[in-house]
Amino acid sequence: MSPMGFQLDSDHSVKVVMAGDSVPPPSHRPWLLDKAKDSSKQCEDTTANVRPERVVYYCEQDFRVQTENMNNICGCGWYYSNTTSEMAKDMLRRSDVGTFLLRDSVDPRFLYSLSIQTPKGATSIRITYTKGKFQLDCLEKLKKLLPKFDSTVALVDYYVRTSKGDTKRKNVNRFLESSGKKDMPVLLTKPRINSVSSLQHLCRQIINRNIPSSVEQDYSSHNGQIDKLVMLPKDLRKYLKSYPYLN
Repeated sequence: MSPMGFQLDSDHSVKVVMAGDSVPPPSHRPWLLDKAKDSSKQCEDTTANVRPERVVYYCEQDFRVQTENMNNICGCGWYYSNTTSEMAKDMLRRSDVGTFLLRDSVDPRFLYSLSIQTPKGATSIRITYTKGKFQLDCLEKLKKLLPKFDSTVALVDYYVRTSKGDTKRKNVNRFLESSGKKDMPVLLTKPRINSVSSLQHLCRQIINRNIPSSVEQDYSSHNGQIDKLVMLPKDLRKYLKSYPYLN
């Protein structure tokens, strides 16, 4: 199989491609003002030939997923709602390699973009949303190869864990130059924080980082470890399970 990577676009965004593939030029759009409501419109457009009851089902599902996702990212401390790619690039200019932030995408086909500082400067990767799942932007033939996630925070957490385990440069997720001849690993090491989290959330993060974890992002195993902390009240253990991510 050809190597996978994230090819640089002219607007500082990248896209998952096979080496040698070309990428269509990106478009531009105003801010996505209401993600949860907009997902209902997208649902109607993509289910035009589905029975009415199925349309209602998917719209309700999308609204629930988007609402839960928004609550999640608003509490993570590294979501920048009104930020363009140029603004993100400026924010990350003096940051260490691997520093990242989540922001709204300015492309009408996408909800969010992940901006990352690389050895060659900051760039962005768009995040797609289809049928309740989030995924890094990629060519159609690669959609079955890249993992999908229930939320954007879970997506970021996966690549953070992958980066932590990539001590021997085995990470298959790579930035490819347009020529396809040079690449560099996609590393997510720490978020660029834009707000002070609550003491409860900070304590939860410390506990998460000290529980044995794996690149495979096995949250069921994580919850099992939490259940073993029998000295903690049940409600506190439930709170720990509600955000099993490292950042």
